[in-house]
Amino acid sequence: MGYRAEKEEIEKKDRKIKFVVFAIVMVILASLCVFSAFVPPEEWKYYVALPNLSKREDGELRIHFLDVGQADSTLIEFPDGQTLLLDGGDVDADEKILRYLNALKIETLDYMLLTHGDIDHCGSLQKIFERKTVKKVFTPYVSTDELTGSSAFINFLTAIENSSAEVEVAKRFSKIESIDERYPFAFSIIFPYSGESGGNEDFDENELSTICWLDYLGKSALFCGDTNADILQKLVFENELGEFSKMGVDLAGTEILKVPHHGGNDGLYEEFFDSVSVETAIISCGKNNPYGHPASETLKFLRDANVEVYRTDWHGDVVVCVDKNAQIQIEHKKRD
Repeated sequence: MGYRAEKEEIEKKDRKIKFVVFAIVMVILASLCVFSAFVPPEEWKYYVALPNLSKREDGELRIHFLDVGQADSTLIEFPDGQTLLLDGGDVDADEKILRYLNALKIETLDYMLLTHGDIDHCGSLQKIFERKTVKKVFTPYVSTDELTGSSAFINFLTAIENSSAEVEVAKRFSKIESIDERYPFAFSIIFPYSGESGGNEDFDENELSTICWLDYLGKSALFCGDTNADILQKLVFENELGEFSKMGVDLAGTEILKVPHHGGNDGLYEEFFDSVSVETAIISCGKNNPYGHPASETLKFLRDANVEVYRTDWHGDVVVCVDKNAQIQIEHKKRD
């Protein structure tokens, strides 16, 4: 075969290949058009563009501090396989949270806990209820008058009523326990008060944020919601009086801190770090947010205490892992 004939044969094959590829692309596009015309986005959008996440190792505790902008949402995979969603971001966080859950193949949440009724903490919980099964919900301690303040909170409560989830008001001494004796952990609610003999009347909604403490193999974390320095000071004082020892809570041994109120200037005070053992702090905040979070005062407290700081506006999703040998590893994918 001469050069010209060979060249024409190659070009002919290339045209056939291009035609086949074009036909396949057109079929795919047509199928997608038909699919989108008959199947609403709500049925499939949470299953595309899933993050690349590894599977939890046996006996491993993983705390996922999700990058949901100027809002809050944390997913906890306990070492025995149980799961807890702590807060649900703002109203636009549903795609992020549900895609994250789908990437981990989580169809059922064992627990959901809302720290308080602000929209940047409960905004997407209704949609999560619509897509996932939730076994038990811890609702925040609020007065009846406060229920009218947030439509997202009302929608969250309505979703609970329409579900089969067990419901418990979050209060001191509530806890989650391991279902596998090989991997005992302690997850305890340490604030607000039980309410049975009063004590919560003088606090506003942010101050009534549910505060939780988690320990696994001597590695512990404190989750503070939108609380402030006054409440933390109260908890430190009560811990010194032995209030938490009967709960198995060693507040002074806290190593990981979920910084309160997105790093605002009302969340921490200098003496707090003399009372705990914090080595790592995570701040959930949005890039270029209008509140100036995290505040310079907060960053100074953390810097002076030699605490390593991770921020979701800088580091994206931050995952704290504690393996069954009590080794801590922190993973994140830095944002652009």
